Amino acid sequence: MNGFEKRRSSIREKILEATLELFARQGIKKTSIKQISDRAEVSPVTIYNYFESKSGLVREVVKYLAGRKLAEAEELFSSGRPYLERLAEMVFIKNQNFNRYHPELLQAISAPDDPALKEYVNGVIYNQALEVFTRFLEEGKRLGYIRAGLSAKSIRIFTEMFRYLSDSYPQVFEDLSRNHELVNEIWKLYLYGLMGQESHPELFSLDKDRHFNTRG
Repeated sequence: MNGFEKRRSSIREKILEATLELFARQGIKKTSIKQISDRAEVSPVTIYNYFESKSGLVREVVKYLAGRKLAEAEELFSSGRPYLERLAEMVFIKNQNFNRYHPELLQAISAPDDPALKEYVNGVIYNQALEVFTRFLEEGKRLGYIRAGLSAKSIRIFTEMFRYLSDSYPQVFEDLSRNHELVNEIWKLYLYGLMGQESHPELFSLDKDRHFNTRG
C-alpha cells in the first residue's frame, strides 16, 4: 500500500469511527453529515466522495461494526480461558450492546432494510459468525457443557430458527432497549436448549466478575 492509499484508508476509517460513535449515541436518523464531518474533521464533500450518500455511509458503518464484532468473538472464543468464563463473557457482551448502541443501529444490524446490506449481514457475516460459534460449541461438547448428542447439523438448524425471529417478529427487534428482557429470555431458551438444562444462572448475571474470578 503506497502513501496515497494509506492516507485514503486512514481518512475512510476516521469517518467510519466518527459515524459509529454518533450513531451509537444518538441514532442514525438524528445524525447529520455535518455532525459527522465535524467529528471526523473532514469536509462533507469528502464524506460524499468516499461514501456517495448517507445511505451508503450507513451501509459501510454496519459492515464495519459487524466485522469488528466478529473479530471480537473470534478472539474471545480462541482465548484459551475457561469455557464457562468465555460463555459468560459472550452473554455479557451481548447484554452490554443493548446499552452501548442506539436501538436504530442495533436494528440496522439485526434486521437491515437495505437489500444489499441484508444480503451481506445475513450471508457473509452470519455464515462466518456461525462457523466461529459452531467451533466454540463443539469445544463445549467435548468439555461436557453442551449436550454431546447434538450434531453439528442440528445445532445449525436450531440456530437458524432463532435467526429468523428478526424476520418473523420485527416488532421485537425494532426497539431492543424496550424489549431487552424479552430478547434475553429468548437467548436463554437458545442457550439452555443447547446445554440441556437450566444450569449456570451466573451466565446471565451482569456481575460476571463475581462469578468468574478464577482460572481453570
